Amino acid sequence: MLMSETFFPINDLLRRKLQTGLTVFSLTICVAATLFLLLFSDQIGFGISSVAKSTLTRGISSSFSQFLFFTGGLFFVIGAIVVSFIVFLLMAQRTKDFGLMKATGCPNSLVFGYFFTELLSVTLVSCILGVIIGLATDYAVINMGVFEVYNKIPNFWFIPLVFVTFFVFTLIFGAKPIFTAARMSPIKAISPIQYYGLGKGTQLKPLAKQGLIIRMASRSLFRRKSATLRIIVFLSAVFVLLTISIAGGIIASDTTSSWVQKATGNNIVLIAHADMVTQYVQLLTTFSGTKVSPDFNYVNNKYALPDQLISAINQTPGVAIVEKRLILQGIIQEVSGFMTDPYTKSTVTIGDSRYGSSLIVGLDRGTHVSEPFTTGFFLNLSSGLDAVVGDSVAQTVYASVSGYIGYKKENLIGDALREGVKIGNTTFTIRGICLDPINNGNVTYVPLELLQNLSSNNSTNILLVKFDDSVEFDAALSQVKDKVADINADFTVISLNEAENQN
Repeated sequence: MLMSETFFPINDLLRRKLQTGLTVFSLTICVAATLFLLLFSDQIGFGISSVAKSTLTRGISSSFSQFLFFTGGLFFVIGAIVVSFIVFLLMAQRTKDFGLMKATGCPNSLVFGYFFTELLSVTLVSCILGVIIGLATDYAVINMGVFEVYNKIPNFWFIPLVFVTFFVFTLIFGAKPIFTAARMSPIKAISPIQYYGLGKGTQLKPLAKQGLIIRMASRSLFRRKSATLRIIVFLSAVFVLLTISIAGGIIASDTTSSWVQKATGNNIVLIAHADMVTQYVQLLTTFSGTKVSPDFNYVNNKYALPDQLISAINQTPGVAIVEKRLILQGIIQEVSGFMTDPYTKSTVTIGDSRYGSSLIVGLDRGTHVSEPFTTGFFLNLSSGLDAVVGDSVAQTVYASVSGYIGYKKENLIGDALREGVKIGNTTFTIRGICLDPINNGNVTYVPLELLQNLSSNNSTNILLVKFDDSVEFDAALSQVKDKVADINADFTVISLNEAENQN
């Protein structure tokens, strides 16, 4: 008996191949698309559950975190609306069948069980297929070699989350029209008036065919308020999703491109020892997933730029700016700051004495080929014992935290712009926080001559060159390459455009 009660609705679904197929296809696509987007975005470092530590800078990650959470929530909301719309149509169209079964004497419990079995079967098959297709699509895209993604183990917790969410939504929204039909009398459920939403007038009036169609459509919309409302909400939600996807994608792309270009510069040429060139490009493209050699010796004397080479580049026609840099890897220490509490007028300590490893870059003050987007001020000609820290440094070494500080449990207020940074025995005042892709934003900028004094290293190991806008870039680049090769063949000249485009 139980088997026949189960197979009868399933056979009925198989008999209605087109309607059942469209419903299963639509639900499957909803589940598969949501699961794929969550898995894929998590694997490339933009996911809801991932904190981008090895990809992007901390500042850029936090800048887009609210947008990502909103988009992730929107996936579920849109999916729920689509599912509710589809299953509502599936079940609402069976009202007439419901009335026929009740008219033949079938009890409500049996009829309800029949339709609920249909709903349960469609839901289960759709969710299983959706999970399989979503996983398969994610695997195919990750391994097809077209996208540069950071392969890691997928977050499989998304699978039960998506499956259960859509399964529950489908059952809830699909059961509602079944309950509604169960409360109708058989005559009302069978009646064309109920199905088409038309009322029969007292007199027959000749109507044009087009007028009848308009009348049927308009009355059906007003009488079927629930279905009409669902259609409006469904279309509105799809429009909102498209708008956010397109506009959000354009904004995110343009914003990150602007930040990267502002920090790296356009048509910038790098001159350094061949090993240093490789390391610097790796540091610059950690933003897009490149791994950096951790044991690189920045203070090796062979990386020092000869004065003859620097002088020759300065005298090259078409060269507009030559920026000398000294790059080191070192330990920085947080130096606490102070502020006055506006309510109690007491002095409040900001920060602690935390340590962190950072790329330390000495810059020519006021001679920059580019300047990253900075909150506060970047280094300029008037800078003394001033420093600018990358956004990743600001959100790690100088972060506000709640918990155990040493052995005491307390809230620690951190604000890099109100604190200092200690390098060696010298304390610098932090004047700005910059968004810079180099070393994923884990960078500290200080004036070049001060870093040379601290490190007892009077040389520079990086030269960045910008040409005048009036010269042809490729011709000027070739000229510089020839000049550097004549002076010292160990040093290399490359354009940073490729690294910029990769980021």
